[in-house]
Amino acid sequence: MPNFYSLNCLSSEESWSLFKQVAFTVDNGNTPNLQEIGMSIVKKCKGLPLAIKTLASMLRYETCEQRWKDVIESELWDLEQPRNEVLPSLELSYKNMPIYLKRCFVAISLYPKDYIFDRNQVLQLWKVLDLLQSDRHNNETEIGNRYLDELVERSFLLFLLTKVDGHYYKKYLMHDLIHDLACFLSADEFFRLDDSSTSIEIPQNARYISIQNLASSEISITPLALRAIIVLPRAEVNINNSEALFSNCEKLRALVLGEGCLDQNLPALMGRLKLLRHLKLVTSFFSHSDPCWDHVDGLRGIGHLNNMLTLPPIHLRNDRIIELRSLNKLRELRIGGLGLHLTIDGAKDARLQSKRHLQLLSLDFGDCCPDHNQQVQLLESLRPHRNLRELIIMNYEGLKYPYWLGDASFSNLTQIELGYSHIQYLPTLGDLPSLVSLHIHDMMIVERIGWEFCSHFHGVKGFPSLTQLRFNWMHKWSEWSGIVDGGFPRLRTLSICHAHSLRLDNIESFPFRSLITLELDKCCCITTFPASTSLRTLRIDRRSFDLRRSSTDGPRLNRLPSLECLTVICHDTTSILLQPQHLPSLKKLNLSCEKLQYCDGLSGLTSLSVLKPWGCPKLPIHSLIPQLQLQTLDVRCSPGIYICTTTKDNSGGELAAYICIFYK
Repeated sequence: MPNFYSLNCLSSEESWSLFKQVAFTVDNGNTPNLQEIGMSIVKKCKGLPLAIKTLASMLRYETCEQRWKDVIESELWDLEQPRNEVLPSLELSYKNMPIYLKRCFVAISLYPKDYIFDRNQVLQLWKVLDLLQSDRHNNETEIGNRYLDELVERSFLLFLLTKVDGHYYKKYLMHDLIHDLACFLSADEFFRLDDSSTSIEIPQNARYISIQNLASSEISITPLALRAIIVLPRAEVNINNSEALFSNCEKLRALVLGEGCLDQNLPALMGRLKLLRHLKLVTSFFSHSDPCWDHVDGLRGIGHLNNMLTLPPIHLRNDRIIELRSLNKLRELRIGGLGLHLTIDGAKDARLQSKRHLQLLSLDFGDCCPDHNQQVQLLESLRPHRNLRELIIMNYEGLKYPYWLGDASFSNLTQIELGYSHIQYLPTLGDLPSLVSLHIHDMMIVERIGWEFCSHFHGVKGFPSLTQLRFNWMHKWSEWSGIVDGGFPRLRTLSICHAHSLRLDNIESFPFRSLITLELDKCCCITTFPASTSLRTLRIDRRSFDLRRSSTDGPRLNRLPSLECLTVICHDTTSILLQPQHLPSLKKLNLSCEKLQYCDGLSGLTSLSVLKPWGCPKLPIHSLIPQLQLQTLDVRCSPGIYICTTTKDNSGGELAAYICIFYK
């Protein structure tokens, strides 16, 4: 480890200010003894901001005085060999981590310094290393998300927002010093092959190896204890003697290879990987999402890998799905090419119903055959075990969905996605007791959704656990009926996009009593918005919408007493009627209406504090300003003004900021 860093140190006052800001909460901030101990801890940190923030993060929710004393009295402060002044504080924070988090933290040393990664990447890393233990209440992804958030809270990871092509993505980065600590703690158990030298010696105690960049290198024989080989996304690998990497692969548990990167060795390895649990073949192009299809051709040679938990997506090019028959420990399975290359007997041979550990199943009937009845029988034969948690079905062209889809015996099923199908009727899904998220899209000929969507029985409310419902690209969908009052009792988010024929005229009041967010995008025929007592956020995005001033002559907003945020994007709209008695709680109004001239009722919105008319050049905003009691006014692309932003201070008095940029 390096023994010198050039660091900018804080003064005593700055150090104490930073520590207080991070460490003290409502629960522990007024405890004199803790403040006194905190001052002593700050002195030990010698003005190093990373050390201060890391220790403060560790103690943030700690109210026990003895735990604070343990930090100040730790022997780590008195190390004879001060490798680095900041490391004792980091090691203290590490030692106070729960056991489950320590291994996850050290595993990140498989990434090189300054390596920016996203949430999906690190979760996949932890999964293939078997560091996430799921239970019947939480799956691996939920647990991994919690671990990642905890590392950020403890200041062991930095949270970044990166902008790519106008979109923001959440990323993560580990500070160099914390990365050094992770490498130090790993003691070569986690080892990186990223050297440009011509000869690389792999430590004999290495159990997990990652590879990023290797150019014309030769490596030593891998140790017998090797458990995982992971090629990082976007890796450039050129190993002259790649057979040495797999020389001792009999105990290998995880193998993650990139496209065209060492995967030429895979066929010869299959006979020796009897303990393998995770096999992934990913490309850099798909590094932000799921691995792409077409990596495993016909399942050849994997039938004896009885310990397999994770397979890469499979695109069938023959009828060898029987290779899945004995893989009863699988947790995730994605299969494409089902419609063209699978027979009914072959589907039965896969024995999906016996795979009780399977949590995610994705079935893609792309390249489908024209036999609709055969597809119904195929999907019936591919019925999974009732322990399944997530189901995805794409490009299904059967005349109907099988009865098992929606059967209440699938009590663990929480997520379903159905898409790209020319099927007329949706399956009955409301009887699933644990379904939380449902996404239905690209159903080209569905015209009506009725009571049968909620239950097989009249009067049953349906969807007892659903919180998120999304419909996209349903061009012919015109009617939604049969929703029993009190149905969807936990629905919080409803999103309907590109349903050009859908009307809600027959619904005076939304029956969704818990609905918080409603998004309507390109739903041209929805002109009247039903009343809702719970709705807080409403977003209307369409170019030809017109909320007319007359509540009887045209589209209108009904009573929305809890609505706090309203967004209207309608470029053909000339007038909007906002009735104050219907919107008593509205705090934020976003408008983007190129032809908007009138916004009647705006001055009567007594709760409005934020107004953002963007791209409303015909709206006389200056005449409306004196009538409003705003905290923030943000006007963009109005006549003579490019950006005009005003913000009042917290007391509502003098302006805290005022920006007005004119253009000619």
